[in-house]
Amino acid sequence: MTKDFLENRPLFKAIFYIFQNAPQVLTPYIDQLLPVFVKVLDPNEVDQIGDEVRAPLIALVRALNAEFPDKIAASGLQVFAS
Repeated sequence: MTKDFLENRPLFKAIFYIFQNAPQVLTPYIDQLLPVFVKVLDPNEVDQIGDEVRAPLIALVRALNAEFPDKIAASGLQVFAS
């Protein structure tokens, strides 16, 4: 992620697509993805993704919580998982 946050939106849309169609591809990278999700969902940070990406990202966090509740809790994302 750089200062041009508009580049983040297509990246997240690609992540959503992969998780919907071939989640096993990204499952090994959950530990690397969760800190990114934390960063972009942090309300104290500059908005990097906009509402069009935020809602599906929160839905993804909820879905991941069903599979990886310990990882979601450890990352601090549980606030978005309920």
